Amino acid sequence: MACNQEEDACADIDCGANGECVDGTCDCDEGFEGETCTDAVRDKFIGQFGMTDIVCGVNNGSSGNSGNIGPDGLGQTQIVISNFGGWGCTGVPIVVEATVNGNTLTVTPNQTFCGGSLTITDGTGVFEAGSPYDELTITYTCIHLGTTKTCTTVYTIF
Repeated sequence: MACNQEEDACADIDCGANGECVDGTCDCDEGFEGETCTDAVRDKFIGQFGMTDIVCGVNNGSSGNSGNIGPDGLGQTQIVISNFGGWGCTGVPIVVEATVNGNTLTVTPNQTFCGGSLTITDGTGVFEAGSPYDELTITYTCIHLGTTKTCTTVYTIF
């Protein structure tokens, strides 16, 4: 190499179709993460879960309720949560939409269910990788039969 020639820090870096190399490190497109930008941000959230409502009392703080977190097809940052908080309408669990960014989740605001008797007004969550199970803790506000409640639910993803 000639003395005045600079070494390309990205020469041996492959960021695939979901990012580009900047100064030897992959800068991932929105919705992707990882060393080579191959991991969809939402993938760590997706799976079956056991659930404990620790504040609102929908299932009285007991575990045993379960549900599923899945992709909603609108993009790499969008998910849906079935049986959200243990809430249901005439025996049918509600399904809430949310957006993920890194290890955080934002519930899509003002989702209404049960003929208008339940509205999930807002919510945020934090994903924590664990051993043997990952946990997602979501705190949200809802209006149920005219009463505003702030609730926290812990989802153990297995």
